Amino acid sequence: MRHPHFTIGLVCLASVLLAVALVILLAVRSRLNIRTGREKVFLPLIDEAPMEQWESLARKTVFFAHQSVGSNILDGIRDVMKERTYVRLSIVETGQPKALRGPVLAHARVGVNGDAESKIEGFRDFMDSGLGKKVDIAFLKLCYVDVKAGSDVDAIFRVYKEALTDLQARYPSTQFLHVCTPLCAPPTGLRSEIKGFIKSMLGRPGCLDDNRERSRYNALLERTYSGDGTVFDLALVESVGPDGFQRFSVKGDETIPAMLRRYTTDGGHLNEEGRRRAAEQLLVLLARIASRE
Repeated sequence: MRHPHFTIGLVCLASVLLAVALVILLAVRSRLNIRTGREKVFLPLIDEAPMEQWESLARKTVFFAHQSVGSNILDGIRDVMKERTYVRLSIVETGQPKALRGPVLAHARVGVNGDAESKIEGFRDFMDSGLGKKVDIAFLKLCYVDVKAGSDVDAIFRVYKEALTDLQARYPSTQFLHVCTPLCAPPTGLRSEIKGFIKSMLGRPGCLDDNRERSRYNALLERTYSGDGTVFDLALVESVGPDGFQRFSVKGDETIPAMLRRYTTDGGHLNEEGRRRAAEQLLVLLARIASRE
């Protein structure tokens, strides 16, 4: 027979462990709070774009340099074209100038994930290979892994701005678009949240920390290029729900835009719903730019 004190000790230990678990749960919930914005964000509706803009886009040669999230968006464009016959684009994977015969949406993978400067230089190389003299519209998308906690955001943006300024000067007939860096989605589910909390307690960066730096980069991009209407705010699209309200991660007094979990397969890449929403907004911007004289 067990000694009564042994049983009492087990009960006490269980009570302490339960209390600790509750404290951790409350801490996790308080640190990983998601807040909904108070004002609606009105994103343009694809079906409201004038038909002449889609006709202009169908006559243009476009080049898109990207990695995996870019592939998600291209899949979203294919989804959109299946339902909207007025969106007419020939999507071809190539970075070869000789392969561009007539209007096309050409795309190619560029650089190394996690190395933003390799992608910027790779984009410059594509333009200098002959694409700069053949395409009407060109743009590069950095990935969420290229800008994160610990990144030198100012240095990355400086390299980007210098490259794009140089390219625009040498290829004045090409319209360059600028894409905001995508976000990650905060972890959901108690197990994932506790893992994120423990990482935070150990001083390791999490999704909020990464999104903070991405938001800094995107603010620099917006500040520099939004005046001429050439910025595709992918981060905004990822953080606005179907209800029109933006979502933010909250830590103390800090609010950081966050990607919605419903738009992603793994916290970073886009699922079918996410890729379609991103594709629609990109197409609207491309159509608007294409119609400029």
